[in-house]
Amino acid sequence: MVHPDNEVHLSQYSLTNRLPEETLLAIFRYALPPSWVVKYGMTLPPFPLTAWSTDLKTKLSIIRACKRWHRIGLECLYESVILHWIGQLPAFVQALETLASGIGAFVQHLRIEYWVPRGYHALHSTELNKVFKLCPRLTHFAFNPQLLPLGPLPAFPEVPTLALGAIAHLEICDRVKYAAVVPALVQLCPTLESLSLLLPTTYAADHPTLNFACLENLRLGVAAESVLPSPGTIWAIPQMQQLLIHCAPNCEIAGTMSPSSERYFTVVRAFLGAYGRTLRVLSVRISAGTANEEPVYDFEQFLDPCPVLQHLYVTDRPRLSRSRPSQDAGMFRSVDILDETDPLWAFVFKAWRTELKDNYPGLRSCRSTDLCMDLFPQLPPFGEDSNGDTSFSTACYLHFLCSDGYENAYYGSNTDDSELECNAECDHAPDDDSDQNCEKNGDEGCDKSCDGNCKDFVEDSDEDCDKGCNKDHDENSNKNCDESLDKGLDENSDEDFSEGSDEDQDVSDQDSDDNNFEHIDDSLPIPGDDEEWEIDREEAMTILRRTLE
Repeated sequence: MVHPDNEVHLSQYSLTNRLPEETLLAIFRYALPPSWVVKYGMTLPPFPLTAWSTDLKTKLSIIRACKRWHRIGLECLYESVILHWIGQLPAFVQALETLASGIGAFVQHLRIEYWVPRGYHALHSTELNKVFKLCPRLTHFAFNPQLLPLGPLPAFPEVPTLALGAIAHLEICDRVKYAAVVPALVQLCPTLESLSLLLPTTYAADHPTLNFACLENLRLGVAAESVLPSPGTIWAIPQMQQLLIHCAPNCEIAGTMSPSSERYFTVVRAFLGAYGRTLRVLSVRISAGTANEEPVYDFEQFLDPCPVLQHLYVTDRPRLSRSRPSQDAGMFRSVDILDETDPLWAFVFKAWRTELKDNYPGLRSCRSTDLCMDLFPQLPPFGEDSNGDTSFSTACYLHFLCSDGYENAYYGSNTDDSELECNAECDHAPDDDSDQNCEKNGDEGCDKSCDGNCKDFVEDSDEDCDKGCNKDHDENSNKNCDESLDKGLDENSDEDFSEGSDEDQDVSDQDSDDNNFEHIDDSLPIPGDDEEWEIDREEAMTILRRTLE
């Protein structure tokens, strides 16, 4: 085996040498943990520990294998960037400015999750403006800063409007003032495809008309003070197909309170009346505390304003009207109920489901799952062969999150009936002789047995967590970014720009029989001789073989 700095490479008959770069890049992405871990894993321990270490170790193994893999793997490394503390922002900008040209073109997803201390707002705005200029292909921007109890309210960055032209997916946390986001919305409203923000509590007298011509996926937070925008005069959403409405939490600093059930459903009904004509997927997420107030609403209140609605998700026990529908609901085909774990609920749900199917003959499936699934904005879709008589467990959903179906369902554009047919099946029927089976349709067509408490998944996660990484700050961590990253992202560096982590991660040398993955100490610099490069190459080849199986 030769050193990657030499001109001689693998034999021309080698499989990896004959594969096109586009194919290798696709294989590398399959070897990485799914993006849902990055987005929502922080709320589900011990996922953050195992996910971050596995993701980082895999990416570094790829880019350190050889010059060709280093060049291809850089796109995976910089494709999604998460900044967890403000010190990573200027370091990330320095890397974009000092590394070889073209690195910024790899960045497509940027998430801001750090808290901006007092006195750092100027630095935050200045450096973030540079990021937008240096990353022309940035399409996903999430601004979800952490808020300390006594800290200042997070301010949306004052970014020049011309720098936001390529963004199609925008996420704004519920604690950001709507007035600060309006200039960005004015610039992006013609091209936005998905948007997440808090329904405003007030509108300026000179508020411009925002025509979201391409917006299909909208996620709204509702506070007690939220005011519905006037259709056509403030907001125009002619193509909306997916809508998620959730209760915003209490935030004393922002001056917003969680709404009562009556206020929440008043806003939901008004919003559906104004914008529900094109909706295909509706998710009504009411908080657990609000659900205890026993809201009164009819099932038809969701269907009447939405004539083409096909999927409905609710996070409350279905205290729904059992009267016959007043209109034809032929397109309505599936219901998901997110409810608390209650043994008595199974009997109630079975009877309610039977009557619901009698009222709506076109209903194809009705499921229930644990209320903890409210953490995620998208639930597993329904497969073509679903009989609609089962519920699915937490483990089933986690399997779905690891599949391509989640990305397609969350970012995909469902424009016809065929596209709404799901490419991931998570329904499983009870069997008297065996545990419930969770089937996931995909290229591998794997089946995995799981119970409702997700026991096997937790045991696997705990085992990985025991192998997790400890923080180990290097004394020489203040090296320049260009010096470290030109060598293939030397891990003595203080910054990890691929995931926004400032921690070097040391993993125990215990072998894993499950993934056949030999660990290399992350504290070591880039290997300098043939023997160490052989180890790294074998590690990357293990990923390749595991992916091709």
